[in-house]
Amino acid sequence: MYRQFLEKINTLSFDEKIFFGLFLLIIIISTALRLYGWDAPILEKHSFRQTQTAITTYYLVQDGFRLSYQTPIFGAPWPVPMEFPTYQYIVAFFTKIFGLPLEKTGRFISLLFYYASLFLIYRIFKKAAFSFKDRIVILSVLFASPFYTIYSRTFLIETTALFFGIATFYFCYSYLLNYKKHNLAFGAFCGILAALTKITTFSIFMFLITIVLLYFWKKEGIVMKLKNVKDKIIPFAVCIVIPIIAFLIWNSFADSLKAMNPLVKDLLTTASLSSWNFGSLSQRFSSDVYHVLFKRIESILGHIILLFLFITIFFDKKKRLINIILLSAFAIAPAVFLNLYYVHEYYSIAN
Repeated sequence: MYRQFLEKINTLSFDEKIFFGLFLLIIIISTALRLYGWDAPILEKHSFRQTQTAITTYYLVQDGFRLSYQTPIFGAPWPVPMEFPTYQYIVAFFTKIFGLPLEKTGRFISLLFYYASLFLIYRIFKKAAFSFKDRIVILSVLFASPFYTIYSRTFLIETTALFFGIATFYFCYSYLLNYKKHNLAFGAFCGILAALTKITTFSIFMFLITIVLLYFWKKEGIVMKLKNVKDKIIPFAVCIVIPIIAFLIWNSFADSLKAMNPLVKDLLTTASLSSWNFGSLSQRFSSDVYHVLFKRIESILGHIILLFLFITIFFDKKKRLINIILLSAFAIAPAVFLNLYYVHEYYSIAN
């Protein structure tokens, strides 16, 4: 493997080697920054959500996996499931099997899923025939982003949901390239976990998968469109519809448990959270809300990258469409779940 790596490096042009060298330097520096304060308590930004997730995980370590898991912060009865415990159970598993400290394990799993997400992003852009330099630049931005440096190591479900969302898109896109059925199976599996873990994150990838399906549909002639209609409907059904059904079943079950708790039955059920999730009409016309959201985008991408994206939209015809699609995907979740993105900074991890 080491020899293959060296052979690959030798095939790069001089400027590609420069880009790759800078990329490795960014990885080293950004990883060092992420490891700084690794032993610190999970009392950074959004400490309530981090500690709530950790408490849930602690009881999964004690009780084993259960759908009606305990979150003893709202009084009895203790099960008040806010999400399917994908991340929590993985952390609990590694904590229990290897005897590792809970908080450090939570940080490690979160960071591991973030790095795995970046690997899949690289693979997607490679399949989409992006140049080596373009792929390296994209990953460099995501490695170096101060926003992701902070949140990729928190005790939160966000990077887990991000990974399974990207994986769903990856396998769906792979299926459209080669029509191998195992890609659909993996896509369905990842899609179900993505939707169960965090439906707001999955909504972004629902949008992207739909756009890609329409793109492949548009490429074909009218005869092939009619002939291959099932090849477009099947991935939509498998990678989007089935995960949504799984989420609705889980959500109904979670609501039934919340309804048993007198403190949260009128506070945390789906119906009671509707206005909180989507925001008010006045918020959609509030300059303060959009100022906060735009500042958050700056912290994720930086001024230079934002400027570059807008320049390519107006002046680079080859990359115009892909950048418009990606910026639309970036904006779709905050546009729908406005208040959640306004109040909770960490929701933007999905973007």
